[in-house]
Amino acid sequence: MQEVLTTANIAAPKRFAFWRDAVCDTFLELDCQALSDRPFIGELTTIGIQDMRFSTVRSRDHRVDRTPDRIRHGREELLLFHFMLSGSGLHSQDGREARLGPGDFACHDSTRPYTLHSTTISRHWYCRSHAR
Repeated sequence: MQEVLTTANIAAPKRFAFWRDAVCDTFLELDCQALSDRPFIGELTTIGIQDMRFSTVRSRDHRVDRTPDRIRHGREELLLFHFMLSGSGLHSQDGREARLGPGDFACHDSTRPYTLHSTTISRHWYCRSHAR
């Protein structure tokens, strides 16, 4: 079953809090930070197939961090495949950074800290699977 979560019908002052909850509920526990004073926009479309979850994310001006504290309190070990559809982003894990543009991808291990950062309106495709 497909699920769509969007900030389009949320009052501007409450949009980012809604988005933070949507991201954490869909993926895993993350710290989220807005990077501008502009009204936040975000849309998250997800479909699950067995133990995998596929999501398309459209958003702008935010950063997510998978911190050591979030990892300690997390229950899932996940592998996330991230494919950039449009826009750009900076992704870092284990001392490595990658600037992603359309057609680029990165993989993230949820058991180690990482950061995803985007200041453009961007679209991403994610595949989330349990690590084995």
